Amino acid sequence: MKSLIRQNIFYLIPYLIILIIGLLTLSQIEKGEVIFFFANHRTPFWDIFFYISTKLGELIGYILFIILFLFIRFRYAALIGMTAVSAGILAAILKNIFRHPRPKPYFGALGIDISDIAVVGYPLLNSQVSSFPSGHTISAFAFFTVLALLAKNNGLKIVCLILAILVGLSRIYLVSHFLEDVLLGSFVGVLIAFSLHYANNKVSMKTDKWYNRRIEF
Repeated sequence: MKSLIRQNIFYLIPYLIILIIGLLTLSQIEKGEVIFFFANHRTPFWDIFFYISTKLGELIGYILFIILFLFIRFRYAALIGMTAVSAGILAAILKNIFRHPRPKPYFGALGIDISDIAVVGYPLLNSQVSSFPSGHTISAFAFFTVLALLAKNNGLKIVCLILAILVGLSRIYLVSHFLEDVLLGSFVGVLIAFSLHYANNKVSMKTDKWYNRRIEF
């Protein structure tokens, strides 16, 4: 694991800096304040931008890369698949443990109607139990961190981190989650990625193993 961390320090250091900034921000603001910040700076461009960004944390990305890695090495396709399953299961477990309300019912209980800050075409969610942590953010950080760990180029690692961050921000912008939901989601996603990648590296690299083969024409 130490070797894996050293090899990906250019991904981890920026992530940890951003995580710390997020935690410090969280300690200085009221719950939901970031949501209202985005609402006060909303434009049609950013509405579309973050609507597209949130899709990066959904199943389609996993499917595309599973197919791609079948032509590179089966073990990598399996790694992406296990990442998707692990992210989904862990998100469901944590949501069921914490059972925090989404922004709309949370503010509704305080007598505040936030319907007017909803992004057009993206209705507010009414769940009382599924806000913490953000499932999209867990999924995105697990997925893009795995891709970063597989990438050899540090520039690509940073691109992966930026894409994961955009998914997290999109969940707040779209009024689906609070900042704390996204911060925990990112941490869980990174843990999933490093754990699964570490386990994957422990599997034999011998070329005669089926999982080290690929689809060939």
